[in-house]
Amino acid sequence: IGPQAAYAEVFAAEVQFEQAFNGLLLDNAELDAPLPQADAELASLHRAHASAQLAALSVSAPLRSRVEQWLVGALDGHVPDRAEAARQFGLGERAFARRLRAEGGHYADLVDGVRRALACTAVAGGGEPFVRIARRLGFSEASAFNRAFRRWTGRSPGDWQQHPAPP
Repeated sequence: IGPQAAYAEVFAAEVQFEQAFNGLLLDNAELDAPLPQADAELASLHRAHASAQLAALSVSAPLRSRVEQWLVGALDGHVPDRAEAARQFGLGERAFARRLRAEGGHYADLVDGVRRALACTAVAGGGEPFVRIARRLGFSEASAFNRAFRRWTGRSPGDWQQHPAPP
């Protein structure tokens, strides 16, 4: 039995290959017929679950949280400026700043906080030289990273690595 005959047997209809359209044409009566294995209670449960999932998706996380999450991945050798961040979130620069301010934040503070958390984690891990951490977090030189680290923690990166504290 060839492939065309096998498909025709499965679908109980004529099958045509190499056509401009891939699909099945079904009569509306077939589509309207109730499924013999249909379970109204299960369908109701699925509808309720789907509605709950859609409702959860429509509640957007605060812009501040979304910016922080984005920054974790975006800090890769350079610090994205506010204009770049605004474009990422589909906003003009002033609207972006206004929305962050309405949530009690400023872009520079978010960048500083994300850099601090990433720096503390990386330094405490000890698997990466401080110069590479500094470069990855967008610092122009190791001394700028050291100054920022002291401002954040009150200690040098080397001291932090020996005795880490929560960021």
